[in-house]
Amino acid sequence: MLSELREYVDACFTAIWIRTNEPDEAYVEIRRMAQENQWNLAHWDAAGGLNGDGDGDPLAAVHALPSIGDGEKTGLVTFINFHRFLNDIQVVQALANSTVAGKHTRSFAVVLSPVVDIPVELEKLFVVIDHELPSKDTLSQIAEQVGTEEGDLPEDLSPVVEAANGLTRYEAEGVYSLSLARHGVVRPEVVWDLKAQAIAKTGLARIHKGGQRFDDLGGLERLKWHSQLAANPKPPHLPKGFVLVGPPGTGKSAIAKAMGNEMGLPTLIADLGSLMGSLVGQTEERTRQLFALIRQLGRCVVMFDEGNCQFGGSQDRHEVTGRLIGAMLSFMQDQTGAFFVLTANEVASLPGPLMRAGRMDAVYFVDLPGAEQRKVIWDIHRTKYSVEESSDNINSEGWSGAEIEHCCRTAAMYGLSLEQAAEFVVPVATSQASEIEALRQEASKNGWLSSERPGPYTRQTQQPRETRRNVSRPSMN
Repeated sequence: MLSELREYVDACFTAIWIRTNEPDEAYVEIRRMAQENQWNLAHWDAAGGLNGDGDGDPLAAVHALPSIGDGEKTGLVTFINFHRFLNDIQVVQALANSTVAGKHTRSFAVVLSPVVDIPVELEKLFVVIDHELPSKDTLSQIAEQVGTEEGDLPEDLSPVVEAANGLTRYEAEGVYSLSLARHGVVRPEVVWDLKAQAIAKTGLARIHKGGQRFDDLGGLERLKWHSQLAANPKPPHLPKGFVLVGPPGTGKSAIAKAMGNEMGLPTLIADLGSLMGSLVGQTEERTRQLFALIRQLGRCVVMFDEGNCQFGGSQDRHEVTGRLIGAMLSFMQDQTGAFFVLTANEVASLPGPLMRAGRMDAVYFVDLPGAEQRKVIWDIHRTKYSVEESSDNINSEGWSGAEIEHCCRTAAMYGLSLEQAAEFVVPVATSQASEIEALRQEASKNGWLSSERPGPYTRQTQQPRETRRNVSRPSMN
C-alpha cells in the first residue's frame, strides 16, 4: 500500500481511495510515512472532527483540504469511512473542487473505507489502493506478543498462522487471546472457528466445517484418485479444479466437501447469488470482495454447489450477470492458489466457456452407482445408522447414494426394517428417467471423464436395468 501511495503522491493524484478493513492500522502506516517524508498530515472522522476539534461536519473538513499543503510541502488529509457522506451533492461537489485545487497546493484527500463506493461525479478523480491484510510474518509476531508465557504457544506455530491468514490484526489478536483464555494455549481450531464466523458475516461464502473423508463415500474411485493427485501439486503447474455433472444425490457435493479434508485445505462454499446487488456497481463490488476473500485464504478448495442454478440459464441472464460470470471465469483462470469445484445437475445453464478445454482440469460425469458401488454405500450407511443387514435382497438398482442413506436413516429413525424403509424411497432414476438418460448421452457425446473408471464415460459401461419387486407399503403406526 505505502509504495503505491508514494507513487500517486509523487505523480500528484490528489484523490486517493484506500480500501481497508483496518482504517486505524492504515492511518498509523500513513502517519509513519508522513513523518519520514516531512509531510503535513491531518486526520478527520465523524466523531472527532478534523484533528480532534470536535466538529464532525464533513463539508468543513473538505473545504479545509487545499490549505493542508502549501505548494512546496505536501499535505494529506485522511478521511475515515467518508463513503457514508458521499450521497450529499454539496459534499461531492466540494470534494471535487478541493481535489482539483489541491494539485496547486499539493494537498491530497485520502479516503480510508472498507468498500469502494465512489459517486460517478468523482470516479475520474480517484485512484484506488488496497490495504493488505497482515502477512504471515506479522501474524506470527502478533501471536508471540499475545503468548508471553511459556507454553502459551505450540512448538510449531505454522498451523496457527495458516489458520489466521486472512484475518485483520485486531481479529488475530482477539482470537489468539480467546484461545488462551479457553485452553491455556493458542490452538488453530479456535482460530478457524472465528475465521469461519468472519467469512459467514460477509454473506458471500462460508467455510465448510464437516469431517467428510473419501472413506465415507462409496464409489467415485477415479475422481478420488485425481483429487489425491491434485493434493500434491508440482509448482508452478498448480491444478485448477473440476466440473462435476450428474443426477441429484450421486455424491457430487459430498466429494467436493471431502476434497478439502483430503487435501488438508479449507473448503469455501461460495454463493454467486449473494453477489447480485440491486444498486449500480454493487454486484461488481461484492464480486471483488469474494475474489479478495479467496486470495486471502491462499491454498483452498472453492466450491460452487449446483452451479447450473447459480449461473442461471443463458436465456435469462441479465447483462450484469454476464459480466459477473466473465469476471469469475477470468479470476478462476488466473488464480493459482485456489482449487475450484463446480457441481451441476445439468449443463444447459452453465456458461459455455466454463466447459471449454483448459478452463478446468477435467469435466467428470458422476452417474448413478453400479452394483459394486451400491454394495459399498449400503455397508457405509448401515454402519453409520446402526441398521441390521436385510434378510431379503432389496432391489436398489438405480438408486443414488443419497437414496440409500435416506433408506438407512428412515429405518433407524422409525424402527423399521430396511425392506419397509425401502418402500418410502422414490428413486430419481424413476422420477427423472428421461433427464438422466439425456445427461448420459450428453456425457458420452462430449467425452466427459468417468468418475469410476479411467478414460471417458461411455453409456455401455452401465448395468442393465432390473425389474423392481412390488412390496406392499407398511404402516408408519
